[in-house]
Order: sequence, then structure tokens, then C-alpha cells
Amino acid sequence: MPEIRMDELLGPEASPRPGFEDELAARLHRGWHHAERSRRRWLQVGMAVAAVAAATVLVVVLTGRDGPKTVTVDTSPVTSPVTTVPETVTTAAPTSTQEVTTTTQIPTSVVATSDAQQTVLDYLTALAEGGWADAAVPLWEGGLEPEARADLRPLFAPEYGLRPGEVTHEALAAALERWCADGCGTLVAGLTEPSPGLVVVTLDFGVSQRAAVFTAGEFEGQPLVTGLPLRVPAGVDPTTIVGCTFNSVPLWVSMADLDGDGWYEQIIQLDRPTGGIAVCGTDLVVERLPMPVEFPLLGAVPIGGSSDLLLVDGRAYAFDGTALVDQGVDASFIDAFETGAGSSVGCGAWGGSERVPLRYTYTFEGGNTPDTATVMHVTVRPLLAPTANPDQYDVALPADIQTAVEIVNGWCDGLPVRTG
Repeated sequence: MPEIRMDELLGPEASPRPGFEDELAARLHRGWHHAERSRRRWLQVGMAVAAVAAATVLVVVLTGRDGPKTVTVDTSPVTSPVTTVPETVTTAAPTSTQEVTTTTQIPTSVVATSDAQQTVLDYLTALAEGGWADAAVPLWEGGLEPEARADLRPLFAPEYGLRPGEVTHEALAAALERWCADGCGTLVAGLTEPSPGLVVVTLDFGVSQRAAVFTAGEFEGQPLVTGLPLRVPAGVDPTTIVGCTFNSVPLWVSMADLDGDGWYEQIIQLDRPTGGIAVCGTDLVVERLPMPVEFPLLGAVPIGGSSDLLLVDGRAYAFDGTALVDQGVDASFIDAFETGAGSSVGCGAWGGSERVPLRYTYTFEGGNTPDTATVMHVTVRPLLAPTANPDQYDVALPADIQTAVEIVNGWCDGLPVRTG
């Protein structure tokens, strides 16, 4: 009997609608990654490898997330900024108690000159149009877990709704909507790319312009972007925002709440000739912190209340109202893979307070990692009080490997202190 093909019997009405196949491929790709992340997120023995990944956190947002997977960036020519003609659209942002209406402006004539710029432009356009799910797609991409990403850390604050171990594409979209409930900078007045994949966006607020920094590239063939849109809290005059405009090339971007007001600053490492750390993106004015060009920004840990202590190159820095000041304590992370002894910084309860920066030192017996040792000897004391009487205890392995991994990586509020 001859073979009969159904597509020979059906008419053109059976053809998929334009764009269906591309949409299906994207959905399948996203779904596969969701399942993969769910399988690996809290695999206990695998978590021990996170200490290795954290030790190489200087392979920051421009070159990838973790493991053998790489992020590629576009290297086509970069040109000067162009201007835009704004439109206005009104979108509703959900809250549990009240309806909040926010007005954003859609960029209509910005021209991207590289794939990285186009990815950032598409991301900001989706946000401007209230396409939270669309904006969450490139923000979701990458091999590093959302919990370990510096750019997503602000969204784990209770008001934005992300929860450790429960991050999905849908949850990320909802968090973006809450982030922009009072307004976000989305009207793009210009794009520059001082280094491949690092995009500086000039945002137009009508009476002023301010710059913010994003990174973009590809992960397994899919566009990715890192960086949250510039948030403008209700009642804030955009002219008071410190723009991320520098005479040096930004090398990478992190985020921290240096003054505990819930408005997260962008923390920028700068290349020569200026170098050092600059703070921008909010109305907080912070003197530039001189530092060597090459150094790791390990992360941030809360100080008692809600302001963050910045961990830089094995030192702890706190904002004193004017500048970032070295607190004079050892805040280094030392991994135990070679010697069986290490140190880290996390946070936890101490002296009646529930959230204190803590300094851990530890040694292993029977091996040099949580998955090979039989016991972990731990000494802990407040990070900012290095002469305080310590607490000492043992962690049985492999029975309590999760506790050991959290100590090694530095853990605070269910999230790793060291971020990429």
C-alpha cells in the first residue's frame, strides 16, 4: 500500500501561523531550562562544587555564569548614542492591597548597532510596554542560579516576591512588575558599548538624562541580559539620581543597598585610567573608592538592620554617609580544597540579634570538601567584632552536608553572599 502523507491531503489552512515555530522553539528551550534548574538547584553533593564556582567569581557577567558553558557577546562596531521620540503608555502594577498605576514611556526610534545593544533595547522596550513576561525571558537566561546573581539580589526583598529555591520565569516576571510599580527608567536616549557586551544606556527623564549599565550576550543560542531597570521610587525627583557616567570603562556591575533605604545602588568596578569602585543609580552620593583595577567584588551582607556591608578584595566596607570605609577586619573567603582549612562570611543570629554579619573559620577531617570529609570543625564570631568570644561546634558529614555547604559559600537569608 503506498504511503499517504497528511500534508498532501490538507490545504494551506493546516500550515502553522507565522512565527509559531520560533515561538515553540523558545518555549521548549525555556521549559527545558526550568526543569533543569529544578533538578539541580538544591542537589546537596553538587552544591559543594559551588565553592569552586564562587572562588572564580571574577569571571563576571561578561564572560558567563558557571561551569563549561560560556556566554558569547557581539563584537560588531559600536557607535554614538541617538535620540528618541517618546510615546506614553499606562500600565497597572499589582499589589496585594491596592491598585498602583504607573506611566512609562516607550522608546520609538533608538537604533541599536550590535546584538548586545539590541537585546538591551528589546528588554527595556518590553518593560516600558508592560510586557513583564517578555522582559523576563532574557533576564532569566544564563547558567548561574538566580539566587547567586548579583543583579537579581534586590528582587529577593519581600516587597518584590522572589523566594530562594522557588524562582520561575513567572515569578521573575511578577517581581519585575513590582520593581517598576512606581516607575522605571525605560525611555532610551542613547546606547553605547564601551566594551563588547557591556551596554551603557542613557535614559531620558524629561528634564534630565541618567545612565545605567547592563550586560548582554547569548547563552546556548538565546539572548540574555543582566541588570535591573533604573527604579525611580514615588516622590523622587529624577534629577537627584546619580548617573552611571564615567571617564573609565565599567568592567562589571553589582548591586547593594548601602544606606538601608530599600533603593539599591549600582556598584560599578571601573577600568583604567580611573579605576576603583563607583556608586550610582540612586540619589545616594558616594565618593569613589580607589582600588587596584583587578580585584574581586565578592558580595554584600546586611549589617544588623537592612544596610549592606560591601565585601571587596577580602575587606569589609560600610557607607559612613560620605564614603565607603574599610572596617579593618578580615572578610576573605579561603577555600579548603588544598589544605582542609578555610574561611567565609555569612550572617545569622548573635547576641540577641537575628541578622549579624558572621566570620566563619573551619577545618575538615577525612577530606577537604563537604562531600568527602567526615566532620567539619567550625569557629564563628561577629565579623565586625573579631576579638569577641567565638562559638565553636562540629558539623557531621555527610549527614549535614547542606549546613557545611552554606558555611563554605557564606549564606545569608537563604542566599549565597558571594554573587556573580
